[in-house]
Amino acid sequence: MPNDKVTAQAVIHDYHARTKHHLQRYAAGPGTLDWDHQPNPFRHFAGAAQFPFGLHADALTSTYQQLYTPDAIAPFALNAQHLGVFFELSFALSAWKQYGTARWSLRCNPSSGNLHPTETYAVLVNTLDTLAAGVYHYCSDQHALEQRCRFNSSADTHGFLLGLSTIAWREAWKYGERAFRYCQLDTGHAIACADYAAACLGWRTQLVHDVNDAQIARLLGLDRNADFNNAERETPELLLWISPDGADAVPELTAFLSEAQQTAWQGQANLLDPRPMYQWPVIDEVTAASEKTDSDDVQTSPLSTARTHPLPSHAVNMAQLIRQRRSAQAYDGQTGIRTDAFVRLLDALMPRREYPVWRAWPYPAHIQPVFFIHRVEGLTPGLYIQVRNPAQLSALRTQLNPQFDWSTPGEGALQETFAQLGFYHLVTANAQAAARKYACHQDIASDSAFAVAMLAPLQDAVDTAAWHYRHLYWEAGMLGQVMYLEAEASDLRGTGIGCFFDDAIHQILGIQDARWQCLYQFTLGGALNDMRLISLPPYAGR
Repeated sequence: MPNDKVTAQAVIHDYHARTKHHLQRYAAGPGTLDWDHQPNPFRHFAGAAQFPFGLHADALTSTYQQLYTPDAIAPFALNAQHLGVFFELSFALSAWKQYGTARWSLRCNPSSGNLHPTETYAVLVNTLDTLAAGVYHYCSDQHALEQRCRFNSSADTHGFLLGLSTIAWREAWKYGERAFRYCQLDTGHAIACADYAAACLGWRTQLVHDVNDAQIARLLGLDRNADFNNAERETPELLLWISPDGADAVPELTAFLSEAQQTAWQGQANLLDPRPMYQWPVIDEVTAASEKTDSDDVQTSPLSTARTHPLPSHAVNMAQLIRQRRSAQAYDGQTGIRTDAFVRLLDALMPRREYPVWRAWPYPAHIQPVFFIHRVEGLTPGLYIQVRNPAQLSALRTQLNPQFDWSTPGEGALQETFAQLGFYHLVTANAQAAARKYACHQDIASDSAFAVAMLAPLQDAVDTAAWHYRHLYWEAGMLGQVMYLEAEASDLRGTGIGCFFDDAIHQILGIQDARWQCLYQFTLGGALNDMRLISLPPYAGR
């Protein structure tokens, strides 16, 4: 870890500039891929006791609409069966795909390139049926928990801690130096997946902000050298507190951190890639520079303003919706999105305290999405922006192209609705060619109903605290997950785009420096399905 904040921030700014894609060249990546020796997507701890879950999510009747209706879902009891349902809808497999002799798994939580650098842990602070209080690793391929250690004490509260970590090599194997960005986006998607799954059970999710990375590593056993030996190490990301009653406070972690140091641990991590062909030391450098070494005591709640506009009802079953989510590989170039569905999507992106995903996020909204509108009912094609945080409106108007319009589109009630959602028209134009060109020449950006470029105040955020770099990507990933489910609920499909020409995007928006940067792109539209692929159940025979 760099010794002072300035050095850490300089490392991050240098990394971000170094890993930009340009029209003339791409960021450094592998020259070849050995597809027959891709890193193992599943981590296991050999010798750890395993506790398999049953498959019970089909019994859930929670609907998408209920998640956005306060108190519509009575909290389920926290027990082993319902904990299994939580994992079934957040980090479990959703299907297997097969083409010829090739076979690969899909999960409820999406991942760049389907590589899945995110590992998941449950810290049970109380005994749940046959699960003793302790630390468990979740195995998505088995839909089971592996017990890493057992606690001697328990907390006087109802809930559990969800821990997330990252194995960067799974992404770096394919994407090289830019992989750290994708790992952090995946963490953001994982946060949203966890909160959606918890909301299906009437549970509440809180980000544990007053803990640093070293404490997370100690609690989850990630700092145990003997347990990893030559296996790829995991970097701690965050803890979420999940409880049936939102009033239950996060337990004091001191006692559990002490137990994690003193109790007996079991299990040896498996080696994921016995012969890596490349090394990307810059990833280790930015990981160290963005480490959170202090607690975060100041939090600002998301907006609590209730919506005043009607929204279309999505009565689809949540368990079905979550497990049917897929990333579009191609769009038909014709299907658009209805006005009411688009309004609902904008509303779901607003950081309202009572909404899924954002209720777990205690910070102000930093990510502001720019829309390349192609086929949205009621809107002329062109560039638009949603300012999710009104406090950043002035800075955006100053930093973006001075010729932008900044008018509120629509008429009458629709115009009032767009005004409430911070949605502005920037310029009228056919944006398809630009969207395709700047998304690494990918047709999905132009054949969709719209494409999104997510802007973040990178310079100010990182200069405030180096580890905010990770938080910006987490928030962008959370927005992506909201759009994934909104797409599915509207009988459409979405997909995230990590490959884009950074500064070319900035140029078209009039951005001249590093104060605002594009971190992520997303598209949504009518998907074309590859009929050559065979779909298989995630856990055959169970």
